[in-house]
Amino acid sequence: MIAIEEAVSKIESGDVVWAGSSSAIPYEFLDLLADRYESLENVTVISNLCLKPIKMLSDAKYKKAFHFITIFEDAVERAGTKTGMTDVNSIAYSYVVKALRDVYKVNTVLAEVTEPDAEGVCNVGPLGTGWTPDICQFATKIIGVVNRQQVPVKGNNTTIHVNDIHWFCRGDHPMPIFTQPEVQDIDRQVAPYIVERMNDGDTFQIGRGGLANAIGYGLKDKKHLKVHTEIITDSIVELAKAGVVDHIRTCGAIGNQELYEFCSHDMVEFGSCYDIIDPESIGKIDNFVSINSCLMADLTGQVCSEAIGPRQHSSVGGQLDFVKGCAKSKGGRSFLCLRSTYTDKNGKICSNILAALPPGAVITTPRTEVMYIVSEYGVADLYLKSIKERIKAMIAIAHPDCRESLKEEVIQHGLMTTRDFE
Repeated sequence: MIAIEEAVSKIESGDVVWAGSSSAIPYEFLDLLADRYESLENVTVISNLCLKPIKMLSDAKYKKAFHFITIFEDAVERAGTKTGMTDVNSIAYSYVVKALRDVYKVNTVLAEVTEPDAEGVCNVGPLGTGWTPDICQFATKIIGVVNRQQVPVKGNNTTIHVNDIHWFCRGDHPMPIFTQPEVQDIDRQVAPYIVERMNDGDTFQIGRGGLANAIGYGLKDKKHLKVHTEIITDSIVELAKAGVVDHIRTCGAIGNQELYEFCSHDMVEFGSCYDIIDPESIGKIDNFVSINSCLMADLTGQVCSEAIGPRQHSSVGGQLDFVKGCAKSKGGRSFLCLRSTYTDKNGKICSNILAALPPGAVITTPRTEVMYIVSEYGVADLYLKSIKERIKAMIAIAHPDCRESLKEEVIQHGLMTTRDFE
């Protein structure tokens, strides 16, 4: 065991560093690394969804030394965008290891781990399992940051042996808490459309946020559900306590302390993102239900879930993988949920369902893969439907005040005629 300052000194100019994900990021280590900005050059740091502020994102002065890449942008990374420090690689989660190995050629891993057990095995915790042990297979420099408050979990891809770690240092800190957004009225309006389309015995995936929790808590009357998801949140604990869920398979957890403690439960199995999120693996599970949110969609079913115009807001995460996997699953159903409107900076109510997406908009999920799009006004079944059928279904779930103008735009674009709507 060496001092954390000495461990930080092992990072050299030109290194490409995997820094971990969310609650498995050694935040103190990264801040000490940022302090070396005058002596380093061209260090690439790659991470996923930070839960605490990072010094190197706070000021453009760090740019000479560090190239910071995130594979999922949230509040911390958006703050770095303002300083010009954040670079976003919105890559499907099932491709992350391939990208870090073949494109970025990561040579260094910062692995936050538990104390080694009697056999010399360190656990990587609930947010380490997704990618870190896989990346350690090709990295040439592995630094184990021991955090005695990291939660050990069960499953495959959950451990690293001490013989595979080149240096150990200590970086104890509480698990960062992710406060779930409040469930809002619109979430309560959308959730029942999903819940009523789920059956006892289904296997489901759900994301994070107010809508995800509204749906999660709404499943308490179901039986023998199974969870197979990239990340579990607080509502999953409630379902498990209520006896609704029989088994949970995941590659991450983000939420409160009760959730992190629950991660050690025997019913929870952790694994790599590739095993859990790969569409082929999902497709082998019958009656798989995928539930995700999006920001906007056009009338033909093109979905934007990660950007506002050309400005990046989040990332693709596992959404596209799960949507594609559902199409391969016997009885599979994928739902993409959105609010029908938003209020712009001038107080004007605007539709999130559009005849055409705005310039620069990012297509997260192509219309060829979309099954169901859900708003507070209902469910649009688009799967394998014609253009005209899609347009009619989407207009039906748009805000009532926006439907006529959407019809007019479609007619102006030559996609349909007045008679088509009769």
